[in-house]
Amino acid sequence: MKSEQILTSGDIKIDCIHPVHKTAEIGYMIGDKASHGKGYGSTAIKSICNFGFKNLDLHRISAHVCSLNTASRKALMKVNFVYESTLKSVCIVDVPNQWEDSECFVIFKDDWLQQ
Repeated sequence: MKSEQILTSGDIKIDCIHPVHKTAEIGYMIGDKASHGKGYGSTAIKSICNFGFKNLDLHRISAHVCSLNTASRKALMKVNFVYESTLKSVCIVDVPNQWEDSECFVIFKDDWLQQ
């Protein structure tokens, strides 16, 4: 029997699911730097959104991105998420006590299904 090596580039999750309002948030990370810029993020976002809208019957999915993370912003916009708002001084990045903003992106079921 051959041994198979399983490689992971990152992870994705759907959480903060609100069953009454039919909303949820997604979070993801591509940790392997060699995997950056290859479309894995947008592919994973598509998969989790399909699951959320079709299997969980969600109405709205949001994602929060540190304002410095241009790659994450691009991945969301590539799959038609739209910018909704900026939360000021929400996350600390790399340097202690250096607060950064978080940007909220959203997509709604009707818009997702029309793609």
